[in-house]
Amino acid sequence: MIIPFLDGFMAFTRVPITWILIMLNGFLFSQNYTLSNEVQEEFQSWYRDDDFLYTQGQLYKQFSQDRTIAMIDDMPTLGRLAFRDESFMQKAPFQKWKGDSVAIRIWREQVQDFMILRSYYPPLMLGVSDVQGDWFSTISYQFYHEGFAHLLGNILLILIVGGFLERRYSGLTVFGVYLL
Repeated sequence: MIIPFLDGFMAFTRVPITWILIMLNGFLFSQNYTLSNEVQEEFQSWYRDDDFLYTQGQLYKQFSQDRTIAMIDDMPTLGRLAFRDESFMQKAPFQKWKGDSVAIRIWREQVQDFMILRSYYPPLMLGVSDVQGDWFSTISYQFYHEGFAHLLGNILLILIVGGFLERRYSGLTVFGVYLL
């Protein structure tokens, strides 16, 4: 059977832990959704700023001695790749660079703003990443959802699998499987 459990609608009294996990996911999603969208819109403004990306691409090419990076001549593309290099993002604002000093000064200011904003981004606060890797984020990332489709997919999975496990074994089993 593809779907392990479809025994009708499961009431809260029959599978309370499953419903608590669903409500907790929904509550945390509602708390982070607005902030997440606002920060994502700000991030998109950096991804659309060609001057910023060009300067960041030039600096990333200086920073990285990797031959594959050196072969890329499209500076905005390198600028976008630089966002993913945590070492660059942490060290670059404090490096001494060759190039247009005015563009570099403006870039430094924008990167500082970006790093501050990034510290408020729920996936990085609650998720496992290069920035965050402690025990709290290992558990909290399970409760962060990027959008409604992601939330609904996870709720459906919790309802199907959690409902089956809770009725068959126990609520502790559901909670343990969810955390693992």
